[in-house]
Amino acid sequence: MLAEGLIYLPSIANLRVNGLTERVAAARLAALAIETTPEGGIAGGTKAEVLRLSGASAIVLSRPDRRVLLFVDVPPPVEVVVDLRRRSVLPPVGAALYSMLFGRDRTMLAIATSHGEPDLVVEIVLNEAQLCASMLAYSRNVLLLSIAISLITGVLLYLVLLGLVARPLGRIAGGVADFARAPQDERADVDPTERRDELGVVQQALGGMQRDVRAALGERARLSALGSAVGKINHDLRGIMSTAVLLTDRPETLEQPEMRRLTGRANQAIDRAIGLCTQTPDFARDAGPSLERARYRQRYLVVRVADELAILAGSARGPGARLVNEIPIATVVEADHEQLWRVFADLARNAFEDGSTAVHVSL
Repeated sequence: MLAEGLIYLPSIANLRVNGLTERVAAARLAALAIETTPEGGIAGGTKAEVLRLSGASAIVLSRPDRRVLLFVDVPPPVEVVVDLRRRSVLPPVGAALYSMLFGRDRTMLAIATSHGEPDLVVEIVLNEAQLCASMLAYSRNVLLLSIAISLITGVLLYLVLLGLVARPLGRIAGGVADFARAPQDERADVDPTERRDELGVVQQALGGMQRDVRAALGERARLSALGSAVGKINHDLRGIMSTAVLLTDRPETLEQPEMRRLTGRANQAIDRAIGLCTQTPDFARDAGPSLERARYRQRYLVVRVADELAILAGSARGPGARLVNEIPIATVVEADHEQLWRVFADLARNAFEDGSTAVHVSL
């Protein structure tokens, strides 16, 4: 609209000047027709019609040797004079606007030289009403055209901003919200882009930041899992080594066969401790222990647990503490023998340490 306004102002001034120039030319032709007609050859009504068609109420033709005045009725007093012989670089915008807005009933005298006759000066007296009407019609058309161009430009600009700015920003905002809800989900990452503008830089930086944050969260989760695994290994090692210590403290009070049996149990406890220490790097890598699945009878596994915990139970709770195995002998499971043994051993050991005197194991 601003550009249209800057174009409109000189245009309306040129329209006024061109309108007056055309009326001067039409008046020159009308005066030539009247002037060349023999005396009395043109009636007064015809003369008035000729003047009306030219848009002038009076015409003055000035030559160096004579001056001719043509009119039907005495014209009204002139209120404004426009000399078209003086052309400036800038069109008279102010005069044109004032004439369009306030000159509807004014009488104007326009002065110009005749085209092709530099010595002939044409002066016409006219009413500005017709000129103002043409200027107002031109202004209305320019206004409607400006509104149409502005609406089309606004729609195109909206579509361009929607495609280049609003939608990419919406995707970035949605990606940030999805990442906040589920930072470990890689589907929440902002899609990579080939754009080289500011939005492209933001998308690339945000994608890199999301990957860095996800890696940091994964590292923190691994460290947390490692801490939990170390605590679990420490708990298991304390249980295993306490059993081994109890077994090695009693050899002098036992017969030779019982001594061999307890020594075997102590060796098994030490082997489990060594196995736990061997699995520690797996926990550090967040890989977990490797499982060796096998089929065996579940009751025999619980018998081993009860056998190895009998000394610990007796030491902690007295001779009455016991582990009751109620698993049917026909029950067969497929699992990692060592890991499942640790499960039952931890449960039973925790129960005895919490003050239980009897632990029942059943399916």
